[in-house]
Amino acid sequence: MWANVVAISVKEQSIQPVTRISQIYEFYFQTKVRHDPDNYAACAKWINDGLVHAGILPDDNFDYIESLTIKQGGFCKKPYVLVHLLDVS
Repeated sequence: MWANVVAISVKEQSIQPVTRISQIYEFYFQTKVRHDPDNYAACAKWINDGLVHAGILPDDNFDYIESLTIKQGGFCKKPYVLVHLLDVS
């Protein structure tokens, strides 16, 4: 289900397909309470599945995703995650 939501969002943004990438997941939180990065790593699964479903990535294995970084981006009223796709092909 979430992969479909991601796929629809990606198609609306006209993101071009890539062959090999490095990813940065940048999380923006509503509060400054402690956040453990490993708790947010699971979101990469459904986001990457959505990228594959949308035809942006051929697959979501190490052949196509060189690295995946999770970092805190900052704080805001409405939390979100910003996903950077850096072409390394």
